[in-house]
Amino acid sequence: MKRAWILFEDGTKEELPGNLIDFEEITWPPTLHVMEPGEPVHYFRDEELYRRHEVIQDTAFVFMRDSQAGKEVPPTVVEEIRRLLDEGEIT
Repeated sequence: MKRAWILFEDGTKEELPGNLIDFEEITWPPTLHVMEPGEPVHYFRDEELYRRHEVIQDTAFVFMRDSQAGKEVPPTVVEEIRRLLDEGEIT
């Protein structure tokens, strides 16, 4: 079973619904922007994008912003996700 979390810049994380796991990029929260008459349409800004990173092959993923520390999943988060999967916990 595939599972994914979104890692926020403050270090907190939240498990994502299954329908978002297969996307390479998501915005959070997953809503559409308000379009104003006469204004150009911008569906999202780069700073709103979270990109998918594989933590455990074909099993666990973390979505992070490009601006987050080094663009790699912190080892502490990887270990916590491994522990959650081993224990069968749902966050």
